[in-house]
Amino acid sequence: MGSAAILMAMLGGGVLLNIFSDFGDGDENADDDGYMEDDGYMEDEPAEGEFTPDHPSDVVSAGSEDQAPVETNTPDPDVMHEHGSMHDHGAHSSENGMEPTPIVLTNNDDHYLGTSADEHIIGRKGDDTIVGNGGVDRLDGWGGDDELISHGSGGGLTGNQGDDYLEAKKVSYGQYHIFGGDGEDTIVMQLDNDPGWGHQGFHVQGGDQSDEFRFVGVDATNAPMISRIEDFDPSLDSIWVDDEEIDLDKLPENMRIVDYYEQQWLVINDNVMIGLEGVRMPAPPGVPTMMGSDEEMHFHAFPTNLASFPSVEFDN
Repeated sequence: MGSAAILMAMLGGGVLLNIFSDFGDGDENADDDGYMEDDGYMEDEPAEGEFTPDHPSDVVSAGSEDQAPVETNTPDPDVMHEHGSMHDHGAHSSENGMEPTPIVLTNNDDHYLGTSADEHIIGRKGDDTIVGNGGVDRLDGWGGDDELISHGSGGGLTGNQGDDYLEAKKVSYGQYHIFGGDGEDTIVMQLDNDPGWGHQGFHVQGGDQSDEFRFVGVDATNAPMISRIEDFDPSLDSIWVDDEEIDLDKLPENMRIVDYYEQQWLVINDNVMIGLEGVRMPAPPGVPTMMGSDEEMHFHAFPTNLASFPSVEFDN
């Protein structure tokens, strides 16, 4: 898979996705305090909203800017194509309420640059490159080794099958939900955060096989940020911080492990917290829960006294 740097001029995007049944729980509406809580690139970049496939007849336009997505299950793109969703691209169905009509790509190696609208873009069997462009987007790869890039106000990326490259970066208030799926995936999470953007960062699951969880830009974290890795397995997966692979048993001076709500967290500069033991645990007594359940939130409130937390040894 080619370098993501070639695409840096067209970055943006994002979405909330609902690959598993625990989505739709309202974390995306959490208050800032936490209590309501891939080879082959285009030589010439396409115009905004333009799709550049191998066959001109497969051109798909992007949706309008007046709607925001809601969470739904990821559809099988082949089924969608058979039902004609490709023919009403760009429209927002009244039956879907606020959900953009999915933009379904082809079975070729496609390259798609989204618009600033909130979009749901679905790749198919090829090695696709899908780049959001600032909306709250949902970017879904399918078969093939895909590259999905979203720099926006939160959202979601799903690699599904193949060895995928997924990259997300907040540029305003929001949170990301990222799923690698099958294959050996590289998941890059930029740590940019400013006051007013919220403390919510990334909820990420690598999926099967060995995955790299890469956190980039610790010097760009200007406000506390909290993230969770749902399925970290130290015997298979690796955690990287600014291009350095981290040994959780021998951490750099600016990193440590702490216990928080009966779970272990990697702390960076006392400004970034990364949960290492999954999500949706039953909440200990006194811990805020999702409405109508006994499960904790994805994104706990960031502790104001984190500097006073004692460091502990990583418990594998």
